[in-house]
Amino acid sequence: MKYICILLLAMLVVSCSNSSSGQLPDGVLAGTSENWNVQYDLREEKGKEFRGITLEFIGDGEIPSTTISYSLSGETAYDVDWQKSGEVEMNNSTAEIEDTLGCAYPCDELQLDKGINTVIEWNGQTEDFVLKENK
Repeated sequence: MKYICILLLAMLVVSCSNSSSGQLPDGVLAGTSENWNVQYDLREEKGKEFRGITLEFIGDGEIPSTTISYSLSGETAYDVDWQKSGEVEMNNSTAEIEDTLGCAYPCDELQLDKGINTVIEWNGQTEDFVLKENK
């Protein structure tokens, strides 16, 4: 019994050290709808994680002159839900939002292979689509 406990503990330590350090890998997720192109940039600088979101209006007609509402959601390690939402003013065809987020524990890490669900609302219209890894 003692050996089984030691073996299980060793397996747990190895799997935790290999699976995630709580840090996001560098990379970009991207997605396009009829009117929007969205990029979600993940990078680490000086021990801080940056998540930059770029919203670009690519639709026909006038650039939205109102506040844009956005919502991003996805899964993290161990199936914990993650969500980011807010509003941003459009000054031209592109708006950028930047977060600096530190992960408290490994389950904060986004599961990039599952994509990020994206919803954008503007001028009474709504579009939703999925951001996927930009390989």
